[in-house]
Amino acid sequence: MNIKDDCFFTIIICAYNEENHLSKSVDSILKQTFENFEVIIVDDGSTDRTIQICRHYHNKDKRVRFFQRSNHGLFQSRIYGVSHSIGKYIMFCDADDYYVSKNAFEYIYCILKANNCDMLQFGYYNKYHLLKSNKTNYNDESVGKDIFKSRDYPQLICSHWKESKLNNPVWNKVYNNKLFQNLPSELKQQRIFWGEDQILNLFLLEKCEKVYFCSKPLYCYLSNVGATKKWRRETMHDLDIIKKYQLMFVEKCGTEERKMYKRELFAEVAAWFLIHLELSIPVLTRPEMIDYINEILELPRFQITRHYYLSENDEKWEAVDLLRKADPEEYYIAAKKNYLTNKKKNVIKKLAKKII
Repeated sequence: MNIKDDCFFTIIICAYNEENHLSKSVDSILKQTFENFEVIIVDDGSTDRTIQICRHYHNKDKRVRFFQRSNHGLFQSRIYGVSHSIGKYIMFCDADDYYVSKNAFEYIYCILKANNCDMLQFGYYNKYHLLKSNKTNYNDESVGKDIFKSRDYPQLICSHWKESKLNNPVWNKVYNNKLFQNLPSELKQQRIFWGEDQILNLFLLEKCEKVYFCSKPLYCYLSNVGATKKWRRETMHDLDIIKKYQLMFVEKCGTEERKMYKRELFAEVAAWFLIHLELSIPVLTRPEMIDYINEILELPRFQITRHYYLSENDEKWEAVDLLRKADPEEYYIAAKKNYLTNKKKNVIKKLAKKII
């Protein structure tokens, strides 16, 4: 089947060594009852059979196109895929995930036609091994610009914004292609491996005129619990980049909103840093930790956060006090203490389970 000139959807899949999962993902797309779409697969430097699978699907169905790149990362690969898209609306599908119904695109198409929205967010299942749970906790709703910007959009600036129906992933959303014109050229070159969805949505959704929240779960996200707990040296550098872009949007807000957002945003920096250092204890030696703490404290957004708390004396909790002092030795002692305490609690929980 060939791509139509008036292609409605472009589905972008970024793949790196996904020979064991890619076929299920692509099959869930090609079996859709709604057929006016294209699939773009960006192979980001795979060393397994991923590219052979791409060729197979391209030969089978001309709506599938693929591109090879050399390890630019998920964030840049998605933007690269968009730059080659022709669909009116853009969707992202992770290479190890899949759409749960053959009518998913038909269902989305009907909502878009009826509501003429810039972005649609749909429900999804979270699957871990054989366990699958519905992660949608809201009702269907069409939302205009004013409500979306005041109720939902702040979720992208403050992670714990309770009122929002919006969530961070890009794979459970449908974007009008024109929204990608909002991406600055600087962002298109940015390398980031944690929080990339949040940054992308900050720019894409800033000027949405109309949004639709669909509660129906249409997608299955495969959760790799082990991977989320894997320690990465670059995580705090990624956090620094996330806060850079969040602060850009905070500065556009009114005085009271700006004050509220900054309080939440800086609290996240302080808390995440201490939590990350706790996870660093079994990975780094004490001298390595001291050097690492000094390295992170020099990052721009961490310095901005520290200066904020030096002027805000009413904030008194462990992570903030440590950041004010900026003493690597005190950071190490606190992180090790918290790590051992949490480790002890986990041992007790495991023993209790065995006894029960």
